Amino acid sequence: MDDKELEAVKKRYTEWRDSVRVTLNEDGTGYIVKGDERVPEEIVDGVGDEHPFVLPRVTGLIDHVIHKGDGFYNQRPLKLAMDFLAQEHIQVRSSTIEEYEEIMMQASGIASAHMEEAANFGLKTHSILEDIQNSRTSAGYPSYRHGGEHQPAIDAWYEWMENSGLEPIASEQGLYYHDESSSNAPISFAGKADLIALDGHGIPVIVDYKTGKQQMNHALQLSAYALALSYCGLGRFLDTHMAQKIRAVALYLPKEEGGKLKAREVNDVSRQQQVFLYACKIRQWQSGRGKWKNWNG
Repeated sequence: MDDKELEAVKKRYTEWRDSVRVTLNEDGTGYIVKGDERVPEEIVDGVGDEHPFVLPRVTGLIDHVIHKGDGFYNQRPLKLAMDFLAQEHIQVRSSTIEEYEEIMMQASGIASAHMEEAANFGLKTHSILEDIQNSRTSAGYPSYRHGGEHQPAIDAWYEWMENSGLEPIASEQGLYYHDESSSNAPISFAGKADLIALDGHGIPVIVDYKTGKQQMNHALQLSAYALALSYCGLGRFLDTHMAQKIRAVALYLPKEEGGKLKAREVNDVSRQQQVFLYACKIRQWQSGRGKWKNWNG
């Protein structure tokens, strides 16, 4: 892709971006889209009241299906164990139960604290990278030399971007997908891409920044973002070839000085998009009614 074609894509993207609004709803569980006639802005509930149409977050959908659970501290294992011991007429000191509960509560608190610390680190890193990307000029990105715990991640990002061969188009861009043709119910979701770029062949690449460990659900998340980018971009700022070839990369940033960045590209994006759509169907089934009917003989 030459410079003229690249500028044409950027121009079409800017026109699309300025024509739509993708914003988080009040409780942060999903996104509201305005400006795309394919996506309703309002829905009517069972009593006739109108509400904003909310597209659920990609990560929330995946977590409900793959990581559905009751949290770190769950008394169910303890209850099952105590029921078994009671059936076997085995007496257990009450202090043993209390000690177990205390250990579990402490573990829950420690785990929650670690999760909050990791989340804060990730949010701050994303914020710094967003500022850097928004400050990009024709001369490149501004330098960031403020030191502190985020510097290793930022330095690794600079080096990777310099050698990636990618031409950035957008950062922190809201993307969405709404399929009215679904047999059960419309499939809708949305999310925010950390970076959208073009590779040396003019193929779109979605890059998502990660500050934690690699997880299998990241592949589904990125595949969903690629599907949403195709939905948003096809016929607007992407042609058919570009929309069908979208690549997706997770960038695992180091937290410590000397740590190595790991870039992992999603394999067979289209196949994993189908898995994600199946996950959406499972989520609809989980929350839907009509699983049973009365037996009439």
